[in-house]
Amino acid sequence: MYLPRHFEMSTVDAVGLARQVGVGHLVTADNSRLESTLVPFVLEQSGDRIVLLAHIAAANPQRHAIEAGCAGLLIVHGPDSYVSPTLYPSKGEHGRVVPTWNYAIVHLHGSLRLVNQRDRLLALVTQLTDIHESLRNEPWSVNDAPADFIDGQLRGIIGFEMHVDTVEGKAKLSQNRPAGDRSAVRDALLTGTARQRGVGEMMR
Repeated sequence: MYLPRHFEMSTVDAVGLARQVGVGHLVTADNSRLESTLVPFVLEQSGDRIVLLAHIAAANPQRHAIEAGCAGLLIVHGPDSYVSPTLYPSKGEHGRVVPTWNYAIVHLHGSLRLVNQRDRLLALVTQLTDIHESLRNEPWSVNDAPADFIDGQLRGIIGFEMHVDTVEGKAKLSQNRPAGDRSAVRDALLTGTARQRGVGEMMR
């Protein structure tokens, strides 16, 4: 990742954003071919040790790269928005402004390992489900479905873990602009669409 120092997120903030988003693109290389799958994930952390847990369809050819224990990259997208130069007060002063894009993104790098034990796979999908269902008034539980049905679903997926060795977080939020420009962009985004407001909130 190209990461100028003034856009660099701390490891704590990057991991926090990744955990908040909860879904990312798993990228692997196998025989010079790049594969990518969008996966929901869980991050488990103990001290400096971070392990990412997720699953893909058993029929997904990306499973071969995971079985081989290759390196993986998980790309997690935070909020993003186009920024028009018309938002900059400095446009009226000198006109030397151009459009840009503000965004936050996290890259997690590490080695991949297959998780194929039935109990561990069930625990993973249960944990993922509980995380996302916890926001609902009447959360659904894996136990709500018949056990034989769940067993059949588990046979259709494979689990994997990534032992994360590098965390890169980038928050490009107009830090390279004068304070007046940055403030104007933030205020404009906070009154925009939900997507724009997400960027504006990060600029507070």
